[in-house]
Amino acid sequence: MNKFIDAFIEKKFGSSKLITKLSKFLIENKNKKETLYLNKLVKVVGSKSEKKIVDAFFKQFPDVEHEFISRLKKMGGSKFIVTSDNENFQKIILVLAVILLILFLIYSS
Repeated sequence: MNKFIDAFIEKKFGSSKLITKLSKFLIENKNKKETLYLNKLVKVVGSKSEKKIVDAFFKQFPDVEHEFISRLKKMGGSKFIVTSDNENFQKIILVLAVILLILFLIYSS
């Protein structure tokens, strides 16, 4: 039975682990409107754009985001959570690279 459900979920929501977990969460909690919206996002944006889909979904349904993330943390699935930590880390690296470039240009003259 699980293989049937997993095949259905993959067909409707793609193969992204995070989106798959989110869709199962929505279905289990009988969130029909949210589930249909997630399916529509996957169809329109494309299943490969996980971050865009998740960001757009949680922007539309912020209350679901808090409930879903707390459930993921309880299940030990926090590695699937798309947070701004990665974005912040990338910004810090970018700033450091610019500073190093400026220092290099100043001292190489």
